[in-house]
Amino acid sequence: MIQKYLIATILAIWLLVSPNYAQERAVRPALPSAEPVPRQALVIGNAAYTHTSPLRNPVNDAQAISKTLRQLGFSVTTLLDTDQRTMEANIAMFGRSLKKSDGVGLFYYAGHGMQVEGENYLFPIDINPQTEADVRYDGVPVGKLLGQMGSAGNNMNLVILDACRNNPFARSFRAASQGLAQVIAPTGSFISYATAPGQVAADGDGGNGLFTSKLLKHMIKPGLKLEEVFKQVRIDVQEESNNRQVPWDSSSLTGDFYFVPAVASPPESNQTELVDLKGQAAEEQQAQLEQQQLQAQWEDWQQQMEQDFQQVLSFNEQAVSPELKIQSLQRFLENWQEENPFSEQDKGLRSKAQSKLDQWQEIEEQNSQLAKIMKLLQRGELQAAGKLLSNYNQQEERQKLVAYFIKQAPSIQYSLARVYRKGAGLVKNEQTAFTWYKQAAENGYAKAQTMLGYLYQIGGGTAKTSREAVKWYTQAAEQGESMALFNLGNLYLVGEGVNQDEAKARELLQKAAAQGNRQARQVLKTMED
Repeated sequence: MIQKYLIATILAIWLLVSPNYAQERAVRPALPSAEPVPRQALVIGNAAYTHTSPLRNPVNDAQAISKTLRQLGFSVTTLLDTDQRTMEANIAMFGRSLKKSDGVGLFYYAGHGMQVEGENYLFPIDINPQTEADVRYDGVPVGKLLGQMGSAGNNMNLVILDACRNNPFARSFRAASQGLAQVIAPTGSFISYATAPGQVAADGDGGNGLFTSKLLKHMIKPGLKLEEVFKQVRIDVQEESNNRQVPWDSSSLTGDFYFVPAVASPPESNQTELVDLKGQAAEEQQAQLEQQQLQAQWEDWQQQMEQDFQQVLSFNEQAVSPELKIQSLQRFLENWQEENPFSEQDKGLRSKAQSKLDQWQEIEEQNSQLAKIMKLLQRGELQAAGKLLSNYNQQEERQKLVAYFIKQAPSIQYSLARVYRKGAGLVKNEQTAFTWYKQAAENGYAKAQTMLGYLYQIGGGTAKTSREAVKWYTQAAEQGESMALFNLGNLYLVGEGVNQDEAKARELLQKAAAQGNRQARQVLKTMED
């Protein structure tokens, strides 16, 4: 089964983005491969997307890369299934750390990503873009990452992006560009793509993506220069994909870089006497046994944490209040604070729980504000309600407002429509007013039906149509609504939207007058004269 990442492109780049970078790199000598320098890495794997299908391999890829980099001497920070805020915060911290160390920096990302008008973006798991423009605000721009690493002024930087081409939000976009945008390698840098820029890359059927699996294989071989590592990766990927995928790179390096320096041939050895080491060996074996027992205990702990997390998720899916869901997630995070020294799965679960907690807290805060607006509408304080409603201008906020008031009583929906039609406390909006009048009318509210008929009659916030006016006046009149009886009687009197019928008009006007409608009495008096 082909793994579905959004843009499956590996981008390996040493890039410093300050204005004086080209001059600095031109006079600075290349970093000797044998010189011991600090190596730092930030690794992110996003798979459990909340608004589209989860991905198969990013977490596996990130964990495998992290493990390998540690074996290669890198100090590694790993994030699994994380949100936008966490990604950007850790990228900023990573940049500051590189500035202090002045060593080699490496950033690896696996998950969804895409390009918008030539700019590349990485997708946090909570992203839900409705348009390409949303990606600019909800995604993490690669340019921001490169800026953080570039401003550190350290020796060398390597960025690896592993993302799939299939766009899970394609239905919302006018167009979909394949692959990440091409980046030209400046002096002293190396860029590698999983395939030619803008082309489709394949993924593996195993536990890791095709390109990452080959990178893991070759980056640990001693004595291979960077270019040789990616050359071997290119050969393997091209062969395994039956030439459908040919990795591509661009280089302007002036020196050599080795993930693993060459290993010298062993000298001739003499047999070593081990008798004096047997005691130490016994101690080591005992220590290993104790370590294995401790690891088994942590594995049981991890399994219990996962079971507890599933229990909390099931509770969150029940029809309970957001407040109770918030409490369940808070209790989970308080109960599982310890760090598992043998696994990073606990960090992923805590990250997921924190993400859901943030979502429910935002919903609870939003519902509290909307409930306040509803109470103002109930008391007829339209101006005060309108001032609060004026804060709901963004698309996502408007969607929450609609989702809340669509469930309320038609009388509340009618009052909401009045706020928008009058422009009470906010900018007047006849189209929005019409929408809420129609919602209340469809829910059987007679006053809303009368007002909807009037808007159809005059073309207020909608196209003018007498037939629709007659339809809604009739429904309100059947409920005995005075103004509906009067307006409908006038339409019969002049033959607008219905066949002219003076007798029917008189009947309706008399009913309206009987309810104290002065206008109806005046029209009847005119008819008598």
